[in-house]
Amino acid sequence: MQPANEHDCVTDLVRWCGGEWGPFSPRRQTLPSSQLVEFKMGEREVPITVAQRVVIRFLTNENVGPNEIWCRLRAQYGESTLSKTQVKFWHKEFRGGREAVQNTGHQRRSRTSISPENIAAVRDLIEGNRRLTVVEIFQELGTRISYGSVQSIIKNELLL
Repeated sequence: MQPANEHDCVTDLVRWCGGEWGPFSPRRQTLPSSQLVEFKMGEREVPITVAQRVVIRFLTNENVGPNEIWCRLRAQYGESTLSKTQVKFWHKEFRGGREAVQNTGHQRRSRTSISPENIAAVRDLIEGNRRLTVVEIFQELGTRISYGSVQSIIKNELLL
């Protein structure tokens, strides 16, 4: 049986994935943030952005343009819709052959100022005088460490 229109195709896709999705979904009415879960795929909860990427991928494979995709997403998700720029980006990615809807991981720059040596130096200063302020510790350590790193060491590493 053929769906009556493209909206029915998307609805069928979500049903096929085992999801709850749509403007009348009980979950839809309780979502204050675009980062919350929109529907379930089987037993897994899927972030709303990933759910929209599934729809973008499906409609891209159906040769629907990015502006039309955005309009359909906007009608379905309202304020939680991805931006036009994001829809165009993902449309281009899927058009180019990308299959995955999740973000790819990447290397982050390592934190050089929060090192065992600097943690030990801050710990020694605090143990020597517990009344030292963050500014005084920062000034004592000079160019080795920033003010923000001193705060992070005290709060996150030394748990004080």
